Amino acid sequence: MKNPFVKAALVVLVSVLPHLFGIRSSMLDYHHNRQINTAAIARNYHENGLRFLHPQIDWDGDNRGLAGTEFPLYMYLVGLFWGLGGLGDLWGRLLSIFFSAMTAVVLWRWLISWIGERPAFLAALLFPIIPVEVYFGRTVQPEALALLCTVLSFWCLDLYLTRDSKAAWAGTWIFASLAIGHKLPYAYLLGVLGVLAYARKDRASLRDPWLWTLPPLIAASVFAWYKYVSYGVYVVPTSSSGILNQLQYSRILYYAKFQVLSRFPEITVTWAGMAFWATGAWCLWHHETKLRLMLWGYLACVFAHSIIGGAYMFHHEYTALPYAPVNAAFMGVGLDLLLDAVASFTERRRTLAAVGLAVLVTSFPVYTFFRIKHWYRVKDLFLLRAEAAADAVSSRDDLFLCNEWASSTFPYYLHRRGWSVKMEGPDSKAKEWISDKMRLGGEFLMTRRSGVFEDPTSPLAKRVRECFPVAHSDPEFLIFRLSGDGVKPGCWERP
Repeated sequence: MKNPFVKAALVVLVSVLPHLFGIRSSMLDYHHNRQINTAAIARNYHENGLRFLHPQIDWDGDNRGLAGTEFPLYMYLVGLFWGLGGLGDLWGRLLSIFFSAMTAVVLWRWLISWIGERPAFLAALLFPIIPVEVYFGRTVQPEALALLCTVLSFWCLDLYLTRDSKAAWAGTWIFASLAIGHKLPYAYLLGVLGVLAYARKDRASLRDPWLWTLPPLIAASVFAWYKYVSYGVYVVPTSSSGILNQLQYSRILYYAKFQVLSRFPEITVTWAGMAFWATGAWCLWHHETKLRLMLWGYLACVFAHSIIGGAYMFHHEYTALPYAPVNAAFMGVGLDLLLDAVASFTERRRTLAAVGLAVLVTSFPVYTFFRIKHWYRVKDLFLLRAEAAADAVSSRDDLFLCNEWASSTFPYYLHRRGWSVKMEGPDSKAKEWISDKMRLGGEFLMTRRSGVFEDPTSPLAKRVRECFPVAHSDPEFLIFRLSGDGVKPGCWERP
């Protein structure tokens, strides 16, 4: 197969197919809160005029001001396509799948000059079936776009280094800024850019003023956005203190052990893929200096990022996505070496070795499927009935109080603005919280028929039922009216 267009089509096909699993699923699967946050901002773009510099959220009451979120290009694109074909938030999955496919193609084209045509092609075919990429390469999150921009920044820098193309230099700046702007932890790519420059140009890279201008320009671009949104409603940390609070370095040794012994082999390589990865690692360790420096340096930067990220990396599997491209490169080199080894055997041994290698290759996607199949499981499907229930008892502008820990989930499926908090636990201050939000205009309260609201002895549930009429009753959730007909005057504020 020599035609590059046919190869590119095959890479795209291999990337798209595994990402189609669960394509029409609601966002109520794994990491649903992060996906729904993203979709809520995208829907606000769609409904409120596509003002790029004014991302908005639904879960801060009637506040329609600026949201303090990451660079919103992905959300904006989802909002731009939202109404097309009546697909709504499905466009998030479709765009993520497209970006993932383009990442595989770019990875292949970039790696050719480093590891050769066949290993690069194999890497591009292996990349889309790495567990963390299979799932998070199609979620409604900016990860897929951030990863594409990451690999594009590497390719652009390589083109600048080998062809002295100032357009490629500008591309490095733009794509690196977009990657980090969408995901701040992707700042590790600055280290990869440095490794790549030194591997290509050796000490000459240290005397190139264009290279030295890249880090401050990228940092300034990212800082400008986060400074702009730092005065907005909290969505993601936009200050150094907010970021540090998520790291929890007191348990850093435990998190590091978990990354190495569990997450790395299980979702960024697979146990079957470790055979390819280890073979590739051995080969690259004994390869010429430039290639060894580039790929091992790249891996070291990703590893450092996974450790430095502390608790944030531990609690969010999608933070392992940066391993996918570099591990695919290691595995591509390893599989290529194993194919050559099989071809070198005598005919009888060659057949046995080919069968063994085929079994190993087949076990790669099989393991991926069984390792992450539970991630596709959806829950809280009652929320798919929430908007119709809200439409039956309220207007679109009515504010809802929601008994739910995930701030965006209930407001999104209600298609209403409001607030969310978990109204249970020994330290719950639900009564005060409800009073406060009623003063801010809260008209309705939605809750599951679970937790405190399935306990007949719960003082909070008894008080809510005593003071507020049920506006809508569903086998799995309730909506109470907080003002108007049926509400007992002064009942809720009674000591």
